Amino acid sequence: MSVTQKYGLVFDPIKCTGCTECEAACVSAHPDDIVQEPRIRIKFNPSVNSYAATYCVQCSECAPSGVCPPDLISFDRQNLLWLLEEERCIACNACVPKCEYNAIFLDPTMGVETAYKCDMCIGAGGPHCVSSCPTQAIAISRIETEQLKGRVTT
Repeated sequence: MSVTQKYGLVFDPIKCTGCTECEAACVSAHPDDIVQEPRIRIKFNPSVNSYAATYCVQCSECAPSGVCPPDLISFDRQNLLWLLEEERCIACNACVPKCEYNAIFLDPTMGVETAYKCDMCIGAGGPHCVSSCPTQAIAISRIETEQLKGRVTT
């Protein structure tokens, strides 16, 4: 299956002040979701004296999509990004160690663990982390790619 374009977030650590407005915006963009944690995480890295962001970078080949037993991670051609169906997650944890960017999290909400990752706020009008960042440290970009492997939805 060949896909030539996808969307992704781009983070500039030089512009980031660590205000975590992006985290708050992410949570507020998903008020009805089962997961009430940010899908982007900002942490200070003292070894390089700057902030780092952990989020889904929308890899060309989504390794976690190949190990999810219920096949809940797929590439959405309409929105040009990898999505995870959180509401059907069985919390097997197979996807978490396969993500080389640590962008898939398990969240124990109300006693039930659920995997989740950035969905670019597609149900809320686009990435709220981008629009909320006062220093424009986060941007959305259309990315060219040779091929995306994994399940594809229309």
